[in-house]
Amino acid sequence: MHWINRMNRTLEYVESHICDFDPNVISRIMACPYSVFLRTFAPITGISFSEYVRRRRLSCAAHELCNSPERIIDIALKYGYASADAFSAAFKKKHGISPSKARNGSAELSFYPKIVISLNISDISALKYTVKKLPAFSALGLKMKVKKDENAWAILDSHPVEPLLTQTLGRKCDLGICFGYDADGNNDYMCAAKFSSNNYDDFNIYHFPELTWLVFTAEGTVSEDVFQKTEDRIYGEFIPQCAYNVLDLPVVQKFIDWNTDTDHCHVEFMVPVQSDLSEQKER
Repeated sequence: MHWINRMNRTLEYVESHICDFDPNVISRIMACPYSVFLRTFAPITGISFSEYVRRRRLSCAAHELCNSPERIIDIALKYGYASADAFSAAFKKKHGISPSKARNGSAELSFYPKIVISLNISDISALKYTVKKLPAFSALGLKMKVKKDENAWAILDSHPVEPLLTQTLGRKCDLGICFGYDADGNNDYMCAAKFSSNNYDDFNIYHFPELTWLVFTAEGTVSEDVFQKTEDRIYGEFIPQCAYNVLDLPVVQKFIDWNTDTDHCHVEFMVPVQSDLSEQKER
């Protein structure tokens, strides 16, 4: 329940600072890195944090258009839009009409309410995991900015450096390293594999220190989206209720098997955590 309470306090803070909220304040209220908050928001609420903020801002803007004499450009600037045209495009996308038509009265507008988080039991099946303390390791690969509707592995397959990367590694990449999402749901992602050589000038490398990891397994059919369902349960159910502090470090996806021909996948999700105060002192 502590996570639910922190989420609701955060939403209250965002509501009172809808135009100028501070990610650092959100991090303090949530008692976790801002990146972890962004990662858990969508599985819990069903929308990205940026989309939620956009909806609330446009709901507030619609109210002001109908109930205040402020100029449209001033309302646009107040709610984070650099120009009247940008505001008009966003407003029309959400409400179906232009800001000027909304101001004329008798217009049908959409209202998106403030979210309030409550406990909802949706799945009572066990989410199995193991706790592993692993030695430091390095990963070599290709890091890219992946939009929420893109597939990093499809991008890698068509990338001109992929053959060279495979040759350097001596095998295909089997690690997906997720550095974190921005407010729009875009992900800094690295397709990689463990690597011990120092000859990596043409590629990206990331060094993981010795860490404690929570390791979850997603195994089943690709077509039934077991991969995404498992990830949603990790961040929508487990992380909000667990006693571990998730570290502001990349999450690793280890692809043991992914075969669309046989419709089978086996992936391990590795989440870096701090389990007790002794680990904090070590750092």
